[in-house]
Amino acid sequence: MNLLGGGSSVDEVARGVIGDVGRDQIEQVMGHLLSLLRRRLRRADVQVAVDLHGIRVRDLAAEALGVPMEDVTVFHGDSALTPLAGTTTATRQLYMSGNATLKAAATVRRNLLEKAGQMLGMDPAFLDIKDRKVFIQPERKPWMVVENETRECTISYGGDRGDIIVSEICGNNDPDTVIPLTDVIKAAAADGVELYCVAQFNAPARELMDFKTGQGQVWPDLSFGTIAMEVAVDIETGDVDVLKIVSCFDVGQAINPLSVEGQMEGGAVYGLGYGLCEEVILDKGITLTPSLAEYLIPTSKDVPEVETIMIQSGGGIGPFGAKGIGEPANVPPPPALANAVCDAIGERIYDLPITPEKILKALKAI
Repeated sequence: MNLLGGGSSVDEVARGVIGDVGRDQIEQVMGHLLSLLRRRLRRADVQVAVDLHGIRVRDLAAEALGVPMEDVTVFHGDSALTPLAGTTTATRQLYMSGNATLKAAATVRRNLLEKAGQMLGMDPAFLDIKDRKVFIQPERKPWMVVENETRECTISYGGDRGDIIVSEICGNNDPDTVIPLTDVIKAAAADGVELYCVAQFNAPARELMDFKTGQGQVWPDLSFGTIAMEVAVDIETGDVDVLKIVSCFDVGQAINPLSVEGQMEGGAVYGLGYGLCEEVILDKGITLTPSLAEYLIPTSKDVPEVETIMIQSGGGIGPFGAKGIGEPANVPPPPALANAVCDAIGERIYDLPITPEKILKALKAI
């Protein structure tokens, strides 16, 4: 193989997230926190049900309500049960459905803490929920200390419940500082406290841009990122070997880091296919690439090393400061590829995909 050196490039993107422009788009999410009376492993189950469409929001509900993810059940949207909420497009699902879910969960959480505050004789602002337990925040009580996570504490509040594991804190001077969340739920249910919420999130409306200047704050939020790519080009055959891709994006807050990493890796390969091999070919109105036998997409054999760098600035307006990463990750790879090939062969190719034939023509080899 006769290589003309190597090529590399960096390409950046700023991608807008669509919210409401010209019409109301509504996400409604119903959060239910139920206390089931059956016993499992000597405790009552706590389950959260979230009704939505288009995105998994178990992480958000579990975090807000202080329960593990296995206690969260997602009911996918049914048009007979849910109102119009717009499309699953434009990197908007975490922003729209996520904010609605968090809003619903926050209401249920507030009701739980108010009931727990009554049970403990404590201002709810001093309380927190985690690992199915309601406890007094250690920084709020100077006599409370943070102990080893494996320490066992016997809790006598409300009767004999046996020993439980307190994951974060044990009050040394007061045994009544931790309450199982199931007990709070039972007490709330007995008093008729609502443990469900129908929440609605409306994205902030934006003015249309100035079409003469192209200026204006059209998008409610922006995602920023960069792709770097290293390639080697065979000047005899025109084949391009992508050696490495580095994908770096400000995701605001990674709600599920593994999922975000997968989005960044998948987007890099998605965009690589667009830049390197995917092409719809027409001849007199007839599609010559009707199947994946002719319309080529990258396979696992074509995927190079992909390094991901997640920047978590917390600057997004999604839940917990998150930004969208669904579509932005596949925008920079094609121009990054074009720049890398240009760096390698010294010639610019202006149309995609960058096929061996186009490279050889650019090198005037054919």
